[in-house]
Amino acid sequence: MAASTRPGSAVLPAFVDLDEAGRAELWAALALRHSPGIGPRTVRRLLAGFDSALAAVQAANGGGREWAQAGVRPHMAAPVAEGRWREAARQEWDAVRGCRCAILLWTDPRYPARLREVPDAPAVLYCRGDASLLANHAVAVVGSRLSSRAGRGVAADIAYSLSSAGVTVVSGLARGIDREAHVAALEEVGSTIGVLGTGIDVVYPPEHADVFERMESTGLLLSEYAPGTLPLPGHFPVRNRIISGLSVGVLVVEAAARSGSLITARLALEQGREVYAVPGPATAQYTCGCRGLIEQGARPVSTAEEVLADLAPVLGMELAALAAPCPPPGWDDDPLDDIFPADVPPAAGGEARPAAASGAETSSADHCSAHTSRAAPCACPDPRGAAPQGLKFSGESAVSSHDGHAARAAAYPVDTAQASARPANTANAGNPANPARPEPAGTATDAFTPATPGIPSPPSPKAPPASPAPAAPRKAVRSARGHRAAPVGVPAPVPASGGSPEDAILAFLRDRPGAHADDVCRALGLGAADVSARLVLLEVKGAVRRLPGMRYERM
Repeated sequence: MAASTRPGSAVLPAFVDLDEAGRAELWAALALRHSPGIGPRTVRRLLAGFDSALAAVQAANGGGREWAQAGVRPHMAAPVAEGRWREAARQEWDAVRGCRCAILLWTDPRYPARLREVPDAPAVLYCRGDASLLANHAVAVVGSRLSSRAGRGVAADIAYSLSSAGVTVVSGLARGIDREAHVAALEEVGSTIGVLGTGIDVVYPPEHADVFERMESTGLLLSEYAPGTLPLPGHFPVRNRIISGLSVGVLVVEAAARSGSLITARLALEQGREVYAVPGPATAQYTCGCRGLIEQGARPVSTAEEVLADLAPVLGMELAALAAPCPPPGWDDDPLDDIFPADVPPAAGGEARPAAASGAETSSADHCSAHTSRAAPCACPDPRGAAPQGLKFSGESAVSSHDGHAARAAAYPVDTAQASARPANTANAGNPANPARPEPAGTATDAFTPATPGIPSPPSPKAPPASPAPAAPRKAVRSARGHRAAPVGVPAPVPASGGSPEDAILAFLRDRPGAHADDVCRALGLGAADVSARLVLLEVKGAVRRLPGMRYERM
């Protein structure tokens, strides 16, 4: 799998990349998941009350009094305190250790904010692919497995257009509508996220192996189930809450009266999401579910433009939360130098110093100044190298000395014999698609070591590992549907009047009628999702008009 090239993308850790605190949190999350009588909603309440699974498991030893303060009945803490979860949790722990996947914990700041709001959000997700897609605006496109040719065509057209507008398409990788939505969305910048009802390493249905491979490279696969989990019927309705939880709205394309897609629509309503349905023939059985949704208040739509126009207020409110926008990868910024001149202070002689050429090597001073603007890196040894100094198995608790701080942690399996001899895992640093090779069986967590009382002394500090070199930008994919980016030329000057981005867009379109949305991104230095949302808002206000092929002109 290829490394992520999206601006601001962050690499999620694999099992071997987790530090002691991360492994303790994973072990605690598995403890809550596998404790009898504790379901996803209870786990979510505990996570909201204690901010982490580790703190919730530690509080279970107090008879459940602290659990009551989080809105959970005290007696439900007994299975956790008694350790009834250990055997099942250990099986999933070993499966994750040997799987090629990244791990997204509840405590990770990259956990999607929308999914975090869901009342039964999972405490841990397993991922393969481009994790930066989790920060995108997303719309779910779901529908029947036994779909018509017309329905599959509508799903593909809408998914492709949404992805062209920078919106990520979420679906369940099932046959029929789901597959068409994924394949079409992969062709454009928004890409797609697939939520599995199996383990992250299980391809189901088997004929979708080609889609799985493409999504590992340029999309994202998610699963809350342990690696190796088979496709049981009960898993698919449960995973639907994640599909709707990741999305701003849910679009249903062809659904029978008792389709699983209607479960996703119901969950979306419970989560406060918008629901859309594509109306079909009045007598067709495979569209009666969509007609029922429309009768209950879902908005009938037939194009992506209708969905984007309806979601414009939601997208507008979230514009301020977008990450720092960047031009699409692969574009040369040299033609923009005349529009956005570099702000270079004058040299000692009074003359302005010329800006560095594009692609020039950065000096060491520039490198240092860039790093000083960020938080200082941890000076502790790389936890992926030498053996962990703490979290030794000790009944119900353990002691951690990471970063030199003592912390009580849920006991979890740790390295005892060969961990100290394992070299640092740096071969795959910076590659979210292949975050780390599986840890060989028998080299980690194969034995439990009793902890000695007290806190072990912190290891001697050493320099932090060097940051991996940025991955080469991914080249734009030409759509199989005939879409081609507009020729790159010198854009018209944009007035630097300090106005809003909408004013800059209107000024650009005044001199470039019929400009492609990509031209606007390039000229203004804004991201595709940002520009698409603002163009939709301007279209709703009647300031611009959309032309075929994602081109716009002023009204």
